[in-house]
Amino acid sequence: MNSVRVDPRRKIAQVGPGCRARDVLQETQHHELATPTGSAGDVGIPGSTLGGGIGWIRRKHGLGIDALRSVDLVTPEGELVYASPERNADLFWAVRGGGGNFSVVTNFEFDLYEVGPIVGGLGVFYPGDEAAAVLAAYDELASDAPEEVTTLALKGHVPDLPPMPDDLVGEDAVAILGCYAGDPEAGMDALQPFREISEPLLDMSEPMPYLQLHELGTMMFPEGRNYSHRSCYVDELSEELIDAIIAHADEAPSPLAGVGVWQLGGAIGDVEPDATAYPHRDAAYMLTVEANWDEGDDDANIEWARDGDDRFRRLGGYGAYGGFTGVEPRADEDVTERVYGDNSDRLAAIKARYDASNALERNVNVTPVDD
Repeated sequence: MNSVRVDPRRKIAQVGPGCRARDVLQETQHHELATPTGSAGDVGIPGSTLGGGIGWIRRKHGLGIDALRSVDLVTPEGELVYASPERNADLFWAVRGGGGNFSVVTNFEFDLYEVGPIVGGLGVFYPGDEAAAVLAAYDELASDAPEEVTTLALKGHVPDLPPMPDDLVGEDAVAILGCYAGDPEAGMDALQPFREISEPLLDMSEPMPYLQLHELGTMMFPEGRNYSHRSCYVDELSEELIDAIIAHADEAPSPLAGVGVWQLGGAIGDVEPDATAYPHRDAAYMLTVEANWDEGDDDANIEWARDGDDRFRRLGGYGAYGGFTGVEPRADEDVTERVYGDNSDRLAAIKARYDASNALERNVNVTPVDD
């Protein structure tokens, strides 16, 4: 289930359905290759890929589904199916962003790209009281960045992780994290402007192993903690939206929570919105409302995530990422429509062909509807 077979000459990997991102990268990085995965080492390949696969090389090499060459599947009826652009193309279209709605994937075949093993790494923390100016400058820099640069800004607090000085842990801050998918020296030059927005609280930016970048993500979101993450997309970071991001992060009931601004664009937008089931190709950013807590009032943290989602939608946010839909949606929330958008009807018709009884329902569920 967690096997990874790499063909470095053809730059292709066969990946089992039990793999996590680190399992794949540990094998591919031996050959200085990678495929887009989730941004943390312990993220499962099936869930992250089938929902889209938003990772650290997304602007250079696209989403996880863009690297997907084919899949082997088992339908709810027990039929073994191979899907690719040439065979069962409708099913292959649907699994690239439609999640686990249609069949159970037993093997993923990915294209691999030349990445690492060392990449330019960005990790800088700015004072929280400068958040408005920092996020405005971040927006300007992100808009002009080359596609090799992929970044994420996070309004929250300095986390309690081993690299952090004890006297800074818990400080109100804006973190800017990132990766340069190319020559590390050129990467550090390209990332330098993000390090000079203001006087940082802490700057950990340096060339680092690509695999280590994902392990930092694992450390930030350890197993056993409580999580409810929601998301929406925006086409711009307006002044009003920046103010709302800061205000909502400051209202979090847990100091572990934060609001993320994920830079998109680049290769993601090179694919048409209806070319795969993932429809949100043209967005500039994904906003994530990240409720994280070890102990405390579960309802308050879940409600904070819901309220942030609502707040950003009133200011132009739309859609949702299948991996970040929160827990316990309100009765008036159509999560399926948010995630799949204009591709919903086609997905419903394909669902009716492969899973008419809706046996595969533990997901962002598509209700089967005959053509």
